[in-house]
Amino acid sequence: MGVFLADKQLSVCNPTEKSLGLIRLCGKDPKAVTTQDMDGLDIRLVRASQYIMTWRSAVLYEDQHNSSSSWRLASPGETVKSKLRESKIKEEKSAWRCVSCNCPAVGQGWLPKNALRHLETAHGVKPPTLGHEFLTAHLSRDSLEANGLLELSCMMLRGRGDFSCRARVT
Repeated sequence: MGVFLADKQLSVCNPTEKSLGLIRLCGKDPKAVTTQDMDGLDIRLVRASQYIMTWRSAVLYEDQHNSSSSWRLASPGETVKSKLRESKIKEEKSAWRCVSCNCPAVGQGWLPKNALRHLETAHGVKPPTLGHEFLTAHLSRDSLEANGLLELSCMMLRGRGDFSCRARVT
C-alpha cells in the first residue's frame, strides 16, 4: 500500500499539518476522507504558482518536504490541460499489445512507436493510431503514473512553453 494506508481512511505516516491542510483545501475532512473520496474529486493543486499536481503528489510532496510553498486549487482550464498531458504521459509509459495477433507475449509490450509500426506493417492500418481497436495498453499498477504521482510544470498552462514532467515526487 505504500505511503497511503487505505483502511477506509486516508493515512500518511506522521502527516504534516501542511499535508492535512491540502486535504482541507480540497474541501474534505482529513479525519473522515477516504482515498476513494479524494480520487473521486479528480482535482489538481498548484504549488508556488509553478507546479500542478494530483492530490496524491501534493500530499506526498508536503509529507516529504514540509515546504513553505503556497498552494491553491487549479483552475478548470489548468486542470483540463494537465489531464491531457497526464494522459499522454500514461500513454507513453504503457506497454502496448495487439489483441488481433495476441503479441507480443503476455507480460511484455511494445513502446508506442513499435505498436504503431506493427499496426502499419502487420495489418496495413494507415494512418496507425494508438486508439485503434487492435491495440490495448497496460500500465503497471505499481507505476508512479498509474497512481497519479505526477508533477507538471505550469509553464505550458500559461502558454509560455512546453510541459516538463516528472513522474516522481521531488
